[in-house]
Amino acid sequence: MHRNRLEDSIVSRLPRAVRLALVVAASAVLLVAGTLMLVLPGPGLLLIGAALALLAGEFPSVRARLEQAATIVAAVRARLTRETRRSL
Repeated sequence: MHRNRLEDSIVSRLPRAVRLALVVAASAVLLVAGTLMLVLPGPGLLLIGAALALLAGEFPSVRARLEQAATIVAAVRARLTRETRRSL
């Protein structure tokens, strides 16, 4: 079985505690920047989603919540699409 690039990366070879610290620090930066961009020009929701996706790689509970959010977003999108087609 082929290993992907992530498995071969330097980050994956780091001890778990160091990797967690890096992931949490990077996620915190993305989350703060995304929150600021909600009121400033920029892709705030995109950065918040990126922060959560980064955390989901290390924390199963975050992954579960992110999957729930994706399900809700898909349902809302489908409903909006139906309502938009109906109003045309």
